[in-house]
Amino acid sequence: MRPSCARGWVRCFPALGSGIFAGAFAISASAQDYNALGREGYALWDCAAHAALLGDKEVEFRGLFQAGHADLSELLEDLRAGKLHSWNTRHVPAQIRRWYAPGPSTEFSLGYLWAKLAEATHEATWPATGATFEARRTVQIKAAKTAYDGKGCDGLLEAQR
Repeated sequence: MRPSCARGWVRCFPALGSGIFAGAFAISASAQDYNALGREGYALWDCAAHAALLGDKEVEFRGLFQAGHADLSELLEDLRAGKLHSWNTRHVPAQIRRWYAPGPSTEFSLGYLWAKLAEATHEATWPATGATFEARRTVQIKAAKTAYDGKGCDGLLEAQR
């Protein structure tokens, strides 16, 4: 692994960022829609990270996490197989690109991606100030619930069934 690979797949796979593939190939009707796969997998895991903070959404967490894992596994397996290019990943969420860490296996990369997403979700919902831990945790739960509901996570989970 080159040291620059830790900063994202565009540096690890230069063809993704160089644009040499842009317009060089027509996207066939049977081609995998990696943009949609990346967006859906990220949305599922984003909802799973918020559900994990709520504590009373264990069933929802498992369903969201597993569905997101399936989508993102497919995306990263195809990345490893050389099937991803600038023209078929232009709209994959930036967080996936930023947090992608090549490693010995797809599961390693997924674990790192999940850890970064869970950390970012925790930091985004944890209040900067508060009198006590309990008070801050209460505010965090409210923020996570608001985000979970606002993102339509229950509907996203239902669509996976």
